Amino acid sequence: MIPTRRRAHLFHGEKIWYARDWQAPLEKAGIARGKDWSRLCPGDFVSGGSPITNCFRVELANAEVGYFKRYVYARPRPQFWMLPSKAAIEVFGYNVMRQHDMEVPRVVAYGEQRRYGNLLAAFIVTKEIPATINLVQFARDQWSVMPEPARTETYKQIAERLCTQVSRMHAAGFFHHDLKWKNILLRHDADGWHPIWIDCPRAARVRLRKRRSVIIDLGRLGRLAAHYLSIKQRLRWLHAYLGPQAGKKDVKKLFYEVKSYLDRRPVAHDYELPK
Repeated sequence: MIPTRRRAHLFHGEKIWYARDWQAPLEKAGIARGKDWSRLCPGDFVSGGSPITNCFRVELANAEVGYFKRYVYARPRPQFWMLPSKAAIEVFGYNVMRQHDMEVPRVVAYGEQRRYGNLLAAFIVTKEIPATINLVQFARDQWSVMPEPARTETYKQIAERLCTQVSRMHAAGFFHHDLKWKNILLRHDADGWHPIWIDCPRAARVRLRKRRSVIIDLGRLGRLAAHYLSIKQRLRWLHAYLGPQAGKKDVKKLFYEVKSYLDRRPVAHDYELPK
């Protein structure tokens, strides 16, 4: 059974937790004990490219597809000594979101290597959710060129569902802390477009300084919004997030807090914007 608490699950050595029926196909792909995780590239490279974090798409012997994301540290990092690895935090985050009826990737394996509490490496494997597209790609390549009224109707549906998710998770004291558009997948079915949150290595339950976490989530979510949406649309979304009891002053205050957060951060990349 894969542990889901936001904590370190190992003091010394190496351990891998597998979901039922996933150990054999993952081990066949090389995701197993005794492997050099820093060199393990079990599939097609997806993202990362740094000495620490890399992600690979892996086609498995059981005809399933998984995403193997590894974190490798050349030297001990004090911030992880007997504290949860980013992989453990992702397992925790997905579990919390699933408990609140959100669709998220299924975790099928998680592992850590530690030396007397110091984190050497960690990984997480999630099952692929087929037929999805991330919000950056969708907004840039599809939504931005949609004719009306489909464009407005699609925006309203995605915005409303995303607003419901964010407000519900924040009300529960849970914060993603990296809610960028590339970390939101969209799945389409007969009921329309459904947002799916992924990549949550900073997720946490927050009891103190909640306002700071609110601004982080809304700021990262709003980073590209200024390039795709009008000020009126963004204000309406914030009003819906705050609820009908919020006044205009509350909405404007939150808007400028988010804007101040974004003004101190890098601007959007060209590849994130409409062509």
